[in-house]
Amino acid sequence: EELEREYQALRQQADAVRSFFDSPAKQSELNKLEALISEADFWNQPERSQKVLQERKRLEQAIQNDSSIVRMSSDAETL
Repeated sequence: EELEREYQALRQQADAVRSFFDSPAKQSELNKLEALISEADFWNQPERSQKVLQERKRLEQAIQNDSSIVRMSSDAETL
């Protein structure tokens, strides 16, 4: 019973963290950046290109963090 309470508390914390990452919105932003990167003239402005690539990396990391939280929560639930 104590473990169940602790698990529920951790699950709530994980959900709160996941809402912070807002993975669906970040995935949408990432999709837009990917479309921008695929444009023929994307590399014509190196400074802009670099900033876009940095933003893409940041978004990919946030999405990966969210996936990790989901996986850990699932693993904990299985235990």
